[in-house]
Parts: sequence; C-alpha cells; structure tokens
Amino acid sequence: MNVNDNSRLVWSDERGGAVGDKSSKNQRKQKKKNKAAPAAQSGGGFPKDGVVRVCREKNGRGGKTVTVLYGVPGSQGDRNDLLKKIKQLCGCGGALKGSFLEIQGDQRDKIMVFLQEQGMEAKAAGG
Repeated sequence: MNVNDNSRLVWSDERGGAVGDKSSKNQRKQKKKNKAAPAAQSGGGFPKDGVVRVCREKNGRGGKTVTVLYGVPGSQGDRNDLLKKIKQLCGCGGALKGSFLEIQGDQRDKIMVFLQEQGMEAKAAGG
C-alpha cells in the first residue's frame, strides 16, 4: 500500500475496496437484490387445487408488506385483468410475477372479499 503524508485510509474491505468505492457498493446492492422471498421463489409451496391462497409477506422485500396471490386460475391475460381490477379496488400498485400476483401493502381482507364475490374459492394463508 502506498502511503501519502496527506491522506489516511479510513476503511478497506478484504477485496481492496475503500470508502466510496463503487464496485463494492454495487456488489452489496446486487446481493440485496438477489435475496428474494423464499415462498415467492418456490411458488408458495401450495398445492394446485384451484384454491387461491392470499398471503402477506415481508421477507426479502426491504421490510415492505406485500399481499401475494398464489394459485390464480386462468391464462396470463385473465391474471392481468384480475390484477388490474384488484389494483383499482385497493388503490395501490401491483405486479404479475410468473404465475402469482403481488399487491403492494396489506390488502388481504379486501382481496379475500373481492375474490369470493367473483366466485373464486380463496383462503388466507401465511402470517
């Protein structure tokens, strides 16, 4: 290490990154991004029995609560239409991730009532 009289090392990691080093900062961000909810990765681990499971999740989401719907029947277009209706009902954002829907915030009670009105069998699952 080259030492100048006018500077001093404040912090260094074992890879040689120092304070303000963008490469180590990007690596930390990528690590945090790769941490996803275990239930979301495995599709919830619920049986495919035609019942929509409505879950509240916080894991791997930076402490934010998300309502996740697993086992939603129909095609991708049907799920998109359902997602749009639920987002309008709850007044919040959401996304279609593979075969399940994510709705921002704790909206489980509203969604359960809505799905039952639509003639779908829905169960509250998780915490």
